[in-house]
Amino acid sequence: MQPLEARESNLRVSLATLPSRRPFDRHSQERRRYRCRPYPIQVDMPLAELVIRYLNSARTIGDRDQAVNQFNCNKYETCRYLDRNAFIEAELIMKDRQFNQSNQGFSLVELVIALAVAGILLGVAAPNFSDAMRNSKQIVEVNELMGALRFARSEAIKRSTRTAVCAREDNGTCGADWSNGYITFIDNGATRGVIDADEQILRVAQAVDGGVWIMNRARLVNTAERPLERQFIRFGPRGTSHWRGSGYFGVCDPRGQENAKAINISLSGDPRRARTNDAGMLVSSFGGLAACGTGP
Repeated sequence: MQPLEARESNLRVSLATLPSRRPFDRHSQERRRYRCRPYPIQVDMPLAELVIRYLNSARTIGDRDQAVNQFNCNKYETCRYLDRNAFIEAELIMKDRQFNQSNQGFSLVELVIALAVAGILLGVAAPNFSDAMRNSKQIVEVNELMGALRFARSEAIKRSTRTAVCAREDNGTCGADWSNGYITFIDNGATRGVIDADEQILRVAQAVDGGVWIMNRARLVNTAERPLERQFIRFGPRGTSHWRGSGYFGVCDPRGQENAKAINISLSGDPRRARTNDAGMLVSSFGGLAACGTGP
Protein backbone atom coordinates (compact mmCIF):
# COMPACT_ATOMS: atom_id res chain seq x y z
CA MET A 1 0.00 0.00 0.00
CA GLN A 2 1.24 3.49 -0.86
CA PRO A 3 2.18 5.88 1.96
CA LEU A 4 -0.54 8.19 3.20
CA GLU A 5 1.15 11.29 1.75
CA ALA A 6 1.39 9.72 -1.71
CA ARG A 7 -2.26 8.65 -1.65
CA GLU A 8 -3.39 12.12 -0.62
CA SER A 9 -1.26 13.70 -3.34
CA ASN A 10 -2.71 11.38 -5.99
CA LEU A 11 -6.24 12.21 -4.85
CA ARG A 12 -5.57 15.93 -5.08
CA VAL A 13 -4.21 15.48 -8.61
CA SER A 14 -7.31 13.50 -9.62
CA LEU A 15 -9.57 16.20 -8.15
CA ALA A 16 -7.69 18.90 -9.97
CA THR A 17 -8.14 17.14 -13.31
CA LEU A 18 -11.94 16.98 -13.03
CA PRO A 19 -13.84 19.36 -15.37
CA SER A 20 -14.22 22.85 -13.98
CA ARG A 21 -17.67 24.44 -13.92
CA ARG A 22 -18.91 27.98 -13.53
CA PRO A 23 -20.47 29.00 -10.22
CA PHE A 24 -23.86 27.42 -9.68
CA ASP A 25 -26.74 29.03 -11.57
CA ARG A 26 -30.08 27.38 -11.26
CA HIS A 27 -31.02 28.64 -14.75
CA SER A 28 -27.86 27.30 -16.42
CA GLN A 29 -27.76 24.39 -18.80
CA GLU A 30 -25.21 22.66 -16.58
CA ARG A 31 -27.76 21.71 -13.98
CA ARG A 32 -30.16 20.25 -16.50
CA ARG A 33 -27.38 18.37 -18.22
CA TYR A 34 -25.89 16.77 -15.11
CA ARG A 35 -29.08 16.79 -13.01
CA CYS A 36 -27.15 17.51 -9.88
CA ARG A 37 -25.48 20.30 -8.04
CA PRO A 38 -21.72 20.42 -8.40
CA TYR A 39 -19.70 19.78 -5.24
CA PRO A 40 -17.98 22.96 -3.94
CA ILE A 41 -14.21 22.79 -3.71
CA GLN A 42 -12.00 25.74 -2.92
CA VAL A 43 -8.52 25.52 -4.26
CA ASP A 44 -7.04 25.87 -0.76
CA MET A 45 -9.69 23.82 1.07
CA PRO A 46 -7.97 21.21 3.33
CA LEU A 47 -8.75 17.64 2.49
CA ALA A 48 -9.85 17.01 6.07
CA GLU A 49 -12.50 19.72 5.86
CA LEU A 50 -13.65 18.36 2.52
CA VAL A 51 -14.11 14.86 3.89
CA ILE A 52 -15.77 16.02 7.12
CA ARG A 53 -18.35 17.98 5.15
CA TYR A 54 -19.02 15.03 2.96
CA LEU A 55 -19.28 12.53 5.83
CA ASN A 56 -21.62 14.76 7.84
CA SER A 57 -23.93 15.09 4.85
CA ALA A 58 -23.69 11.37 4.03
CA ARG A 59 -24.77 10.47 7.57
CA THR A 60 -27.82 12.67 7.24
CA ILE A 61 -28.90 11.60 3.78
CA GLY A 62 -27.60 8.04 3.88
CA ASP A 63 -26.31 7.95 0.30
CA ARG A 64 -23.02 9.21 -1.07
CA ASP A 65 -24.41 10.17 -4.44
CA GLN A 66 -27.27 12.15 -2.93
CA ALA A 67 -24.85 13.73 -0.48
CA VAL A 68 -22.80 15.09 -3.36
CA ASN A 69 -25.88 16.71 -4.83
CA GLN A 70 -26.71 18.56 -1.60
CA PHE A 71 -23.68 20.83 -1.68
CA ASN A 72 -24.23 24.29 -3.10
CA CYS A 73 -21.21 25.95 -4.69
CA ASN A 74 -22.63 29.33 -5.63
CA LYS A 75 -20.38 31.00 -3.05
CA TYR A 76 -17.21 29.56 -4.55
CA GLU A 77 -15.35 30.59 -7.63
CA THR A 78 -14.18 27.10 -8.51
CA CYS A 79 -16.57 24.16 -8.78
CA ARG A 80 -15.84 20.62 -9.86
CA TYR A 81 -17.69 17.33 -9.95
CA LEU A 82 -16.37 14.52 -7.77
CA ASP A 83 -17.07 10.90 -8.59
CA ARG A 84 -17.91 8.19 -6.08
CA ASN A 85 -14.41 6.67 -6.10
CA ALA A 86 -12.86 10.00 -5.15
CA PHE A 87 -15.07 10.19 -2.07
CA ILE A 88 -14.29 6.60 -1.07
CA GLU A 89 -10.55 7.24 -1.40
CA ALA A 90 -10.86 10.50 0.54
CA GLU A 91 -12.72 8.71 3.31
CA LEU A 92 -10.06 6.00 3.53
CA ILE A 93 -7.29 8.58 3.65
CA MET A 94 -9.10 10.42 6.43
CA LYS A 95 -9.44 7.23 8.49
CA ASP A 96 -5.76 6.38 7.97
CA ARG A 97 -4.76 9.89 8.97
CA GLN A 98 -6.80 9.66 12.18
CA PHE A 99 -5.25 6.26 12.93
CA ASN A 100 -1.74 7.61 12.42
CA GLN A 101 -2.46 10.61 14.63
CA SER A 102 -3.77 8.36 17.39
CA ASN A 103 -0.53 6.31 17.28
CA GLN A 104 1.89 9.21 17.46
CA GLY A 105 4.50 9.32 20.24
CA PHE A 106 4.86 11.81 23.08
CA SER A 107 6.06 15.33 22.55
CA LEU A 108 9.00 16.57 24.63
CA VAL A 109 6.73 18.58 26.92
CA GLU A 110 4.42 15.60 27.47
CA LEU A 111 7.40 13.37 28.20
CA VAL A 112 8.83 15.83 30.75
CA ILE A 113 5.45 16.14 32.50
CA ALA A 114 5.02 12.36 32.57
CA LEU A 115 8.50 11.90 34.05
CA ALA A 116 7.82 14.56 36.68
CA VAL A 117 4.56 12.93 37.73
CA ALA A 118 6.22 9.50 37.77
CA GLY A 119 9.02 10.87 39.95
CA ILE A 120 6.56 12.31 42.47
CA LEU A 121 4.57 9.06 42.62
CA LEU A 122 7.75 7.03 42.96
CA GLY A 123 8.94 9.24 45.81
CA VAL A 124 5.67 8.69 47.66
CA ALA A 125 5.40 4.96 46.91
CA ALA A 126 9.05 3.92 47.35
CA PRO A 127 9.05 3.81 51.19
CA ASN A 128 5.83 1.80 51.26
CA PHE A 129 7.17 -0.53 48.58
CA SER A 130 10.37 -1.06 50.57
CA ASP A 131 8.36 -1.95 53.69
CA ALA A 132 6.22 -4.33 51.66
CA MET A 133 9.32 -6.12 50.34
CA ARG A 134 10.77 -6.48 53.84
CA ASN A 135 7.47 -7.74 55.20
CA SER A 136 7.34 -10.27 52.40
CA LYS A 137 10.84 -11.55 53.25
CA GLN A 138 9.90 -11.87 56.90
CA ILE A 139 6.72 -13.77 56.11
CA VAL A 140 8.63 -16.17 53.87
CA GLU A 141 11.15 -16.92 56.64
CA VAL A 142 8.44 -17.30 59.29
CA ASN A 143 6.50 -19.72 57.11
CA GLU A 144 9.60 -21.77 56.31
CA LEU A 145 10.66 -21.99 59.96
CA MET A 146 7.11 -22.82 61.04
CA GLY A 147 6.98 -25.56 58.42
CA ALA A 148 10.25 -27.07 59.62
CA LEU A 149 9.15 -27.10 63.27
CA ARG A 150 5.76 -28.64 62.51
CA PHE A 151 7.33 -31.17 60.18
CA ALA A 152 9.86 -32.25 62.83
CA ARG A 153 7.12 -32.59 65.46
CA SER A 154 4.81 -34.57 63.18
CA GLU A 155 7.64 -36.91 62.11
CA ALA A 156 8.50 -37.58 65.74
CA ILE A 157 4.88 -38.53 66.45
CA LYS A 158 4.42 -40.52 63.25
CA ARG A 159 7.66 -42.49 63.57
CA SER A 160 7.48 -42.74 67.35
CA THR A 161 11.01 -41.40 67.56
CA ARG A 162 12.88 -38.24 68.41
CA THR A 163 13.59 -35.47 65.93
CA ALA A 164 15.41 -32.19 66.22
CA VAL A 165 15.79 -28.89 64.41
CA CYS A 166 19.18 -27.27 64.89
CA ALA A 167 20.99 -24.18 63.64
CA ARG A 168 23.03 -24.99 60.52
CA GLU A 169 26.79 -24.83 60.27
CA ASP A 170 26.82 -26.60 56.90
CA ASN A 171 24.49 -29.08 55.24
CA GLY A 172 25.61 -31.92 57.53
CA THR A 173 26.60 -30.19 60.77
CA CYS A 174 24.72 -28.24 63.41
CA GLY A 175 25.97 -24.80 64.37
CA ALA A 176 25.00 -21.81 66.50
CA ASP A 177 23.63 -19.21 64.06
CA TRP A 178 19.99 -19.77 63.11
CA SER A 179 20.25 -17.09 60.42
CA ASN A 180 22.62 -19.42 58.55
CA GLY A 181 19.78 -21.88 58.07
CA TYR A 182 18.64 -24.95 60.03
CA ILE A 183 18.55 -28.73 59.72
CA THR A 184 15.74 -31.16 60.55
CA PHE A 185 16.97 -34.66 61.41
CA ILE A 186 16.28 -37.85 63.36
CA ASP A 187 17.90 -37.40 66.78
CA ASN A 188 18.01 -40.80 68.48
CA GLY A 189 21.72 -40.81 69.19
CA ALA A 190 23.44 -40.50 72.50
CA THR A 191 24.37 -36.86 71.84
CA ARG A 192 21.31 -34.66 71.68
CA GLY A 193 21.27 -31.90 69.10
CA VAL A 194 24.20 -33.38 67.16
CA ILE A 195 23.91 -35.21 63.84
CA ASP A 196 25.54 -38.57 64.36
CA ALA A 197 26.76 -40.74 61.52
CA ASP A 198 23.78 -43.10 61.68
CA GLU A 199 21.12 -40.35 61.97
CA GLN A 200 18.99 -39.34 59.00
CA ILE A 201 18.77 -35.75 57.82
CA LEU A 202 15.18 -34.96 56.79
CA ARG A 203 15.40 -31.36 55.62
CA VAL A 204 17.94 -28.58 55.21
CA ALA A 205 17.02 -24.88 55.04
CA GLN A 206 19.63 -22.51 53.66
CA ALA A 207 20.62 -19.12 55.07
CA VAL A 208 17.93 -16.49 55.29
CA ASP A 209 17.82 -13.47 52.98
CA GLY A 210 20.10 -10.58 53.76
CA GLY A 211 18.87 -8.17 56.41
CA VAL A 212 16.68 -10.75 58.21
CA TRP A 213 17.87 -12.73 61.21
CA ILE A 214 16.46 -15.54 63.37
CA MET A 215 17.03 -15.86 67.11
CA ASN A 216 15.35 -17.71 69.97
CA ARG A 217 14.89 -17.73 73.72
CA ALA A 218 13.86 -20.83 75.67
CA ARG A 219 13.73 -22.39 79.13
CA LEU A 220 14.74 -26.02 79.48
CA VAL A 221 12.82 -26.43 82.72
CA ASN A 222 9.46 -25.05 83.76
CA THR A 223 10.84 -22.65 86.31
CA ALA A 224 11.61 -18.96 86.52
CA GLU A 225 15.08 -19.43 85.06
CA ARG A 226 16.27 -16.83 82.59
CA PRO A 227 15.43 -17.76 78.97
CA LEU A 228 18.56 -18.32 76.89
CA GLU A 229 19.27 -18.81 73.21
CA ARG A 230 19.34 -22.49 72.24
CA GLN A 231 21.13 -24.13 69.35
CA PHE A 232 18.45 -26.79 68.78
CA ILE A 233 14.95 -27.90 69.72
CA ARG A 234 14.12 -31.59 70.14
CA PHE A 235 10.70 -33.26 69.83
CA GLY A 236 9.73 -36.58 71.43
CA PRO A 237 7.29 -39.31 70.34
CA ARG A 238 4.40 -37.52 72.07
CA GLY A 239 5.12 -34.22 70.32
CA THR A 240 6.55 -32.46 73.34
CA SER A 241 9.81 -30.55 73.11
CA HIS A 242 12.78 -30.51 75.45
CA TRP A 243 12.03 -26.82 75.97
CA ARG A 244 10.05 -27.72 79.08
CA GLY A 245 9.56 -24.12 80.03
CA SER A 246 8.47 -23.11 76.48
CA GLY A 247 10.21 -20.58 74.26
CA TYR A 248 10.00 -18.59 71.04
CA PHE A 249 11.77 -17.91 67.77
CA GLY A 250 12.05 -14.30 66.64
CA VAL A 251 12.28 -13.29 62.96
CA CYS A 252 13.52 -9.72 62.77
CA ASP A 253 15.10 -7.13 60.47
CA PRO A 254 16.80 -3.71 60.89
CA ARG A 255 13.44 -1.93 61.27
CA GLY A 256 13.42 -3.12 64.86
CA GLN A 257 10.93 -4.45 67.36
CA GLU A 258 7.86 -2.76 65.86
CA ASN A 259 8.06 -4.95 62.74
CA ALA A 260 9.25 -8.16 64.41
CA LYS A 261 7.50 -11.51 64.03
CA ALA A 262 7.75 -14.55 66.26
CA ILE A 263 6.83 -18.22 66.65
CA ASN A 264 5.97 -19.42 70.14
CA ILE A 265 6.68 -22.98 71.29
CA SER A 266 4.02 -23.97 73.82
CA LEU A 267 4.54 -26.24 76.82
CA SER A 268 3.09 -29.09 74.74
CA GLY A 269 5.64 -28.42 71.98
CA ASP A 270 3.13 -26.97 69.50
CA PRO A 271 4.55 -24.13 67.31
CA ARG A 272 2.20 -21.15 67.06
CA ARG A 273 2.48 -17.65 65.61
CA ALA A 274 2.96 -14.97 68.22
CA ARG A 275 0.16 -12.43 68.57
CA THR A 276 0.24 -8.73 69.36
CA ASN A 277 -1.76 -7.41 72.30
CA ASP A 278 -3.91 -4.29 72.41
CA ALA A 279 -0.82 -2.16 73.07
CA GLY A 280 0.83 -3.47 69.91
CA MET A 281 3.37 -5.60 71.80
CA LEU A 282 4.45 -8.92 70.29
CA VAL A 283 3.75 -11.40 73.09
CA SER A 284 6.09 -14.33 73.70
CA SER A 285 5.19 -17.71 75.18
CA PHE A 286 6.43 -16.35 78.52
CA GLY A 287 3.75 -13.67 78.49
CA GLY A 288 6.22 -10.84 77.98
CA LEU A 289 7.77 -9.14 74.97
CA ALA A 290 9.14 -11.36 72.21
CA ALA A 291 12.28 -9.27 71.91
CA CYS A 292 14.46 -9.36 68.83
CA GLY A 293 17.74 -8.25 70.33
CA THR A 294 20.26 -6.33 68.27
CA GLY A 295 20.64 -8.80 65.43
CA PRO A 296 23.77 -10.54 64.16
